[in-house]
Amino acid sequence: DEWSATNRLNITYGVRADASFFIERPPLNKGVLDTLGRRTDELPSGNWQVSPRVGFNWDVTGDGKNQVRGGFGYFTGQPAFVWMANQYQNSGLTGYAQLTCNTGVNKPPAFNASAIASPPTACGGSNLTAAAGSEVDLARKDLKFPQSARATIGYDREIADGYILTLEGMFTRGLNQLYYQNIALAGPQGFDRHGRVMYGAAPLNPVKIGGSFNAATGLSVGGYSRTQVFEISNESEDRGQQLTVGIQRRYNNNFEASLFYTYTEAKDVQSVSSSTTISQYQFGRSYGQLPENDYSLGHSIFEQPHRIVFNGTYTFQKTGTDLSLIYLGEAGTRFHYTYGGTSSGDVNGDGIGNDLIYIPKDVRDSNEIIFVAKGTNTVAVQQAALDAFINSHKCLSSQRGTIMQRDSCMEPFHHTVNFSLRQRLGGLIGPFWNGARTSELNNIQIQWDVFNLANFINPAWGLQQYSGQSGSISFLQYSTKETGSMIGPTGARPKFVMPTGFTYTNPINVQSNYQMQLALRYSF
Repeated sequence: DEWSATNRLNITYGVRADASFFIERPPLNKGVLDTLGRRTDELPSGNWQVSPRVGFNWDVTGDGKNQVRGGFGYFTGQPAFVWMANQYQNSGLTGYAQLTCNTGVNKPPAFNASAIASPPTACGGSNLTAAAGSEVDLARKDLKFPQSARATIGYDREIADGYILTLEGMFTRGLNQLYYQNIALAGPQGFDRHGRVMYGAAPLNPVKIGGSFNAATGLSVGGYSRTQVFEISNESEDRGQQLTVGIQRRYNNNFEASLFYTYTEAKDVQSVSSSTTISQYQFGRSYGQLPENDYSLGHSIFEQPHRIVFNGTYTFQKTGTDLSLIYLGEAGTRFHYTYGGTSSGDVNGDGIGNDLIYIPKDVRDSNEIIFVAKGTNTVAVQQAALDAFINSHKCLSSQRGTIMQRDSCMEPFHHTVNFSLRQRLGGLIGPFWNGARTSELNNIQIQWDVFNLANFINPAWGLQQYSGQSGSISFLQYSTKETGSMIGPTGARPKFVMPTGFTYTNPINVQSNYQMQLALRYSF
């Protein structure tokens, strides 16, 4: 509703309530219930979320030249039910089973005529089966869909005839954000040489609920049969703030324009950006010196610290032609580096490849990092390549001797110029069409847009450097490790391969190519 408190102060207020209801439920996995105390047949059904809000607009001086506006409220988006679909698909009783075999005890089964005729259901040399290793997804019964509290305050001042100066701040706090955790893990088993939290004594060998690890062999023993039971819960630590300053010129003498700059700081516990549970867990947050149940904040993948937008339009009244130029200057996407290789990127032993790299103080010190020669890619070549790569990136060189922070690196700044031409037919052909009704022809408009004008002019211009990844870039490749457990200050050391010719960004993407569109519009 809207209330005019005075002739200079307007107040709007309202409230909405949201709830989701699930009629059918996934089956109950009794094994999960007996071992972990969690029900796979429970869904967050009927959990009401109330979102009140209030806003105001105050004409300070009563002449429309000084406007103060703002508001506060709770905001709940439309639920993405695909998040809940994972629970139906992966109850451990329905959907598909997944089997991961690797070197060591759980060797891949032999590929021969017998295996083709009768596909194996277990790894070679062990009793690990597809059913045992399959993923189970569940959500807490009290789970609520994402909701945020947001406050804004803005000031608009007319500093000259037609020129408006704007200053605005926005502050956001997450109230019910989603958080994904693997509750099949027994928890941290210790730390490696560099302070990394370890969930197993070796890659792809997590210690499961009720289990332990053998320090001599570096293998986990006993415990629950499943390695991946993902649970969705809520956390309320996420926060962000934005400050925008700008100036705009209202349409006058055939010209209008605006220029705005926005500074943003956004921190979150987990950057949720996918539809499947395993992807949310793997790419939402990479791990290093913090355990998975730690709610410490880090840079959000959605944080864009700097953004500049210019928009200018000039109108040729005689011909009915509008020419517009738009410039977008944006800070690149945040990202970090993780491991890849034969362990699928798992170094902390939790079975998932989402581990932040350790940045060595000295690449030639075997207590910092060990390389494995691969063909012509010798140890010395790899050492020199990694050292040069670290030194050429401030976000890495400033973190030598530590496990890097998630999303602490950024792509290069992006610059894009777009062009638009709008032509009213009345101004174009009306004077040459005997008896034409110009006003009616002006209802027909042709618009030509060119996105990335620089690349349209010259193929070598307008190239955009993107990493093409969702915040996590696989970098150093795990190869093998020393004998024994990796846990402890003198634990077994992992060994890596530095990929040759590695680049973290490239211009091979849609944004580097110009695009055009032609539109015909009729107004009536």
